[in-house]
Amino acid sequence: MNKPESTLLPVLLLAFAAAAAALYPSGDPDVFFHLAAGRQIVESGGLPDLEPFCYPAAERPFVNHEWLFDVALWAAYAAGGDTGVVLFKSLLAAGLFALVGLVGRRLGAGPWPLVLAGLVFLPLFRDSLEARPHLAGYALAAATILCLWGLERGHKAWLAALALVVVLWVNSHGSFPLAVALWAIWVVRGLRRRESHNDGGLARTLWAGPVVILSCLANPWGHELLATVFHHLEPTYRELVPEWKPLSWGDEPARDLLYLGLAATALLSFLPGPNRSRLTRLALLVLFLVPAMLSTKFMLGLAVGAIPVLAANLTVLSDKWQRPGRLTGSALAVASLGVLTPLLPPWQGPALGFNLEDHPDEALDHAAAADLSGRLFNPFNHGGFCEFHSHPRLRTYIDGRAYVHGLDGIETYLGALADYRNFRAQHLVHDFDGVLVDLLDPSFPRLTAGLWQDPDFHMVWLDSHFALFVPADSPGMGRGRLETFEVIRPGTDPRYLYELPRPDWPAARREIGRVLDSPGGETLGRLLGGVLGLREAGLTPDPEGSLKTPDDPTRCDVASRDLEALVASRPAIPMFRYFLAAARACAGRCGEARREALAAGGTFPDAVRLAELIDQGRCRETP
Repeated sequence: MNKPESTLLPVLLLAFAAAAAALYPSGDPDVFFHLAAGRQIVESGGLPDLEPFCYPAAERPFVNHEWLFDVALWAAYAAGGDTGVVLFKSLLAAGLFALVGLVGRRLGAGPWPLVLAGLVFLPLFRDSLEARPHLAGYALAAATILCLWGLERGHKAWLAALALVVVLWVNSHGSFPLAVALWAIWVVRGLRRRESHNDGGLARTLWAGPVVILSCLANPWGHELLATVFHHLEPTYRELVPEWKPLSWGDEPARDLLYLGLAATALLSFLPGPNRSRLTRLALLVLFLVPAMLSTKFMLGLAVGAIPVLAANLTVLSDKWQRPGRLTGSALAVASLGVLTPLLPPWQGPALGFNLEDHPDEALDHAAAADLSGRLFNPFNHGGFCEFHSHPRLRTYIDGRAYVHGLDGIETYLGALADYRNFRAQHLVHDFDGVLVDLLDPSFPRLTAGLWQDPDFHMVWLDSHFALFVPADSPGMGRGRLETFEVIRPGTDPRYLYELPRPDWPAARREIGRVLDSPGGETLGRLLGGVLGLREAGLTPDPEGSLKTPDDPTRCDVASRDLEALVASRPAIPMFRYFLAAARACAGRCGEARREALAAGGTFPDAVRLAELIDQGRCRETP
């Protein structure tokens, strides 16, 4: 029998480590949708029957299978703002890993194997420790395992605890059907133990089946909730929605290493003789490993299904291997936490609040200041943020809930991005009051180009990530609250400025100033300002044109200052370094120009050619 302190210490260590790992600013788009949904429920005093956010789906029933989590998250925000959200997810992460530790101890894991396995692989899950329902769902999965274990041991009170846990689970996250699978594992476990002349609580475990099933029906929609949950199994969604896709190998080597390491070591740990008959452990591992292999969305399940199993299987190692194992595990934990963590998303150290770097908060603030209201065509992955920021003043076109929009809704949205004629057809149907464009999304260029060329739309906001268009007859245009961009185009390729007529230069400068006025516009503003400076100096975009004698040498220094600041903030982008090399050459600083051209790398042909021309003596050094 383990002493209480021998169980308490590893559980507390895992909980503390997970809580610390989750203390980073929330920025996942789904967090903002759940905040919006929780706010809507609290303010309206009930659950909506019909879709409340996205106008194309307005007449469709809305089954919010995560409503309880949404309300809890909104309560955390109402109490503590964005800091409250981060503390809420940190507390949930601590609870999850505390329960993981208790499951491990129930499986027979020793304190050291349990702590070291948890710390080694904790960085794999850090990005999943977000304020989203799956964090609560997997914590409740671990709690369900503990309830089934207690019931097996003869404690009838665990039956009530099991019912409560499943009721919380079914109203918090769509993973609750796992409760039935876990019960089935314990039934098989009870049958095997009965065959070996040990009842093992089989009768009590069998009684848990109806309790689990009835608890799954204890939700506002009853059995209809299952249709929503199983709708997520539609294979097409795994192709359309990024987080439903399987792991993309090679994008993040550190994550690949930890994922393979956990899966492989957990499976290989069944090779030692004493572990080969541990079918309960194997069933738990497979139950959570298979979904994680099919979709990155289920990665966090490995914390429940793999870490306790691995720790329990490693505990059977003989005393000969215990000491080397501790030393090796400690070294791996230090390396994983200290070396791999910075290489993995969310790439942030401890901090509180929201991370809005990749969200259109400034564009939506600008729309609010201009009193823009109505229907917004928005990027799929920013729908939740738009709902949190601007609902009900602005209604969104689409968000990340594939089960609400269905395949037809998603395909219509993608069709509008792929062909501007399709977008215009949607505009005739919905009469958009605003169009939010994601300049960094590779599926948006056709729509962006179409809007810029369409006289019926005007661009009224531009920063490094987003552009906002409104119809030419928008009320905000008539009241003078929305100023349009006439010269600067939406997009990240500034080479059109080399062809900008001289009469448009002053207007371009003013519009670049508007971009720079936004903190989110610095990257694009510096880029546009630098390239416009090269144009004002009389240069052309080709390498030979970058070595021309400037018409106005003072503009070369202006361009250099903008492009210097740009490269300092984004040193890894070859195009930025090429433009800086051109500015250096324009200013007669040939050695510096050559260094920047070489730093752009061999994958940027214009930079390679510019370095060659400088080596040939084509650059005129200024004394």
